[in-house]
Amino acid sequence: MPKVLIASGGTGGHIFPAQILALELLEVGYEILFSGAKLSSNRYFHREKFPYKEVASAALSWKGLWPLLKGAIQSFKVLSDFQPDCVVGFGSFYSFPVLLAARMKKIPLILFEPNAFPGKVNRFFSRWAAFSAVQFSEAGKLLKGNILEVKMPTGKRKKTPEEEARDYFYLDPKRFTFLVFGGSQGAESINHMFSEAVRLINKDRDQFQVIHVAGKSDRAEVIRKEYERAGIKSCVKAFEERMDLAWSAANFVICRSGAATVAEQIAFEVPGILIPFPRAADDHQTKNALFMEKIVGGALTCPELALSGQTLKETMEYLCQQERLQGMQSAIRQFKHDDQKADLCSLICSFIKGAKG
Repeated sequence: MPKVLIASGGTGGHIFPAQILALELLEVGYEILFSGAKLSSNRYFHREKFPYKEVASAALSWKGLWPLLKGAIQSFKVLSDFQPDCVVGFGSFYSFPVLLAARMKKIPLILFEPNAFPGKVNRFFSRWAAFSAVQFSEAGKLLKGNILEVKMPTGKRKKTPEEEARDYFYLDPKRFTFLVFGGSQGAESINHMFSEAVRLINKDRDQFQVIHVAGKSDRAEVIRKEYERAGIKSCVKAFEERMDLAWSAANFVICRSGAATVAEQIAFEVPGILIPFPRAADDHQTKNALFMEKIVGGALTCPELALSGQTLKETMEYLCQQERLQGMQSAIRQFKHDDQKADLCSLICSFIKGAKG
């Protein structure tokens, strides 16, 4: 049975696609092992579904040298015990010790870079990778070695009819629906700005409703009460496992621009406003958002520092006019039609089959 070790950890943007790839590989009969830092406490990692070995790690700095060295030693043992056919890295310093040990043991490396601007770890290891798989063509220009464009692993989630999806959230099946969330980083400022903006919207409040994923239970309760006082129909949650239904229910999205979010926005054809997380490494979320705006044509990039409740409200009203909304949705649909990228799971399977002869 072929074996694949997946090196991952950190934010949902790294963990979610890694877990979807793992499920796809399991379906075709591969044995999977996750390894990386802090997997035992990662809120996005499904420990009950996947076997894993945790190793030490730290950010790339002089202070982090000992944890990185310790993690590399631990990774040597993990790799010796598991003996994978290849190691697939999903970026971030959480995976660095595993990738370093795999390189030293001459185990083939495959990298996945989801962002338009590659992270430091993938930039460093790309010169030794069998191939680096990128979601955005711009990322390939900053990596070395063999570059292949692929689709973001998003699983088999399909668009559910709007009325059925809205029923899941106990919302009106016919009403215009906003989807609002901040992802695994920086939800609070979006929570505040949107809550203020939506209360300023001039049109009748029985014409729209909101699905709001707030990130924290205490914040969700506050937002829920704010909508109730304002007479705005809503479903507010701290976290939502069925984001496929949230996307299916939505006419318009206001969110961050992590790579997984942009991929799902394209998959579900939902126009929107992207507010890049301002402290993202190398400002990669701005580059993701600009790709969605300039190349795809399905969103508007709004830097957080330039936004207030009032300016967000004005931007929402401008973009949600029917002609503009339909134009953005058509642009996403056309991009999907023209965008014929390879499947990461299939490429990994082909590589292992070829390596085994």
